[in-house]
Amino acid sequence: MLLHAVSSIRRVSLLGVLVGALAVSPAGAGAPLTMRVYPQISFEPATVRIQAIVERNSENRALEITAESEDFFRSSAVQLDGDESPSVSVFEFRELPAGSYEVRGVLLGRNGRPRGLAAKQIVVAGRPVGR
Repeated sequence: MLLHAVSSIRRVSLLGVLVGALAVSPAGAGAPLTMRVYPQISFEPATVRIQAIVERNSENRALEITAESEDFFRSSAVQLDGDESPSVSVFEFRELPAGSYEVRGVLLGRNGRPRGLAAKQIVVAGRPVGR
């Protein structure tokens, strides 16, 4: 009986995860939004390029990209025209100071609802003092 209860809980938990994944798809194969961020490690002041790949869909309305560390925040957004928009958008953030950053992308649909999310970690190292 206990084994059956545990198995049922696992099925319910898995179903919850799958339903949650369908609500807003994370980055990955077949996801509405994927990102490439480069370089992943650099020295300050860094220039970081973000390539956002958006699956064409008539619901697409906007794409927001942010880079956030403990001490710094930068963001950019572009308006999308549904399935008529280009599938690749390139963003460039210049002069990023040292820090560990999370670069996030949010694909927004009608009514501002998120359709896709993607996130990457990057590190901008400080320059050695006295060199």
